Amino acid sequence: MPGMDLTPFIRALTGDSPPRTWSMLVTIFGDLALQDGARLTGTALSTLTAPMGIRPEALRTALHRLRKEGWVESRRVGRGTDHGLTAWGRDEVRAAHPRIYDPPPALPAFLIVTEPGAPQPQGAIPVGPGLGVSTTPQGFALPLQNPPDWLRARLMPASLSDQTQRLNKALARFSDGPLPDLSVTDIAMLRVMVVHDWRRIALRLPPLPYDLFPDGWPGHSCRDRVMALLSRLPRPDPATLT
Repeated sequence: MPGMDLTPFIRALTGDSPPRTWSMLVTIFGDLALQDGARLTGTALSTLTAPMGIRPEALRTALHRLRKEGWVESRRVGRGTDHGLTAWGRDEVRAAHPRIYDPPPALPAFLIVTEPGAPQPQGAIPVGPGLGVSTTPQGFALPLQNPPDWLRARLMPASLSDQTQRLNKALARFSDGPLPDLSVTDIAMLRVMVVHDWRRIALRLPPLPYDLFPDGWPGHSCRDRVMALLSRLPRPDPATLT
């Protein structure tokens, strides 16, 4: 039903503290208002972010920073203000979209061997002195199959593994059961919260096949839950958010 209490879902995603306002706004614009000319009103942004624990002053400060850094442009409309990504901001967001929304790369991986102390080839992920991992064979490269646990661990920081575990656990509480009727604003808010938490993981992952990461890392199931939930929370027209 519209107006239902979404507090348990919000707390499961945010934990004890609200998300970083600047980062959340980039997620909101990138998911809801990426099309040329798409705008979000100041009222809509306040309505979306207030349940997350983001205060009005923090929202104003973050919008000012986004304008100053060239991400967002704002304009007066009657007594209010609306906001949209600049052309540069759209390009930056679109460049990151494949890593957030697309399936993980189904590519071969290679162990790149270089002289100790020499720089790794471009795009290679360092895993030890003179050793890197890449999806492109460069220099002396060996096909990487069934990598040892120590190498897998170096490709996945423990903090990122823990973060994925937490998100997967939070989503499991809500992704399998039926969703109640939700208002357009509720759908938008829940959607961007899910995208935001997954984005914080996806953009930190090395651009490698998930099978190279440590055994037990729930990346596949977490991503599947994210995408399944997003399909049940269809992206609303930003003009309907007020």
